[in-house]
Amino acid sequence: TVKQMVAELDARGVCHKKCKKRDDFVELLMEVQAQGEIDLANEMGLTPKELEVKHIHEEVAFFRKNLFVLPKGEAGTAFIEEAIKLINAFNSNDDNISVALTQLMIMFPLLLQKPSPKSKAKDHLEALKRRLVLWQEEDFS
Repeated sequence: TVKQMVAELDARGVCHKKCKKRDDFVELLMEVQAQGEIDLANEMGLTPKELEVKHIHEEVAFFRKNLFVLPKGEAGTAFIEEAIKLINAFNSNDDNISVALTQLMIMFPLLLQKPSPKSKAKDHLEALKRRLVLWQEEDFS
């Protein structure tokens, strides 16, 4: 968990308190790993992708629930296809088996979050299309 990672950084004397955003924290961990101070794969059993997905999950769990209804049509179908890919990755011997369900859990709040409190269905559709492209590129930020 993130608490274990923070404890590991504290034990090594690495300052993580300056990290204001998730990206800063992940970058710090990757930087520390690149310097050879922490080997995430061996010490915590995590790959960089697993680390990022787990951190996002812990952050997304506390999102305010303001999701929009999945639109019909091309964007809605693409969303469902992505969800099916993750379920199939979990059910197979895919390399992503360890993070497939976690990715599925963070997919809904990240991709279906309303762009603004007074957004319309057209705004939701545009936001979903844009976010799906980023999701497929594995850009979780």
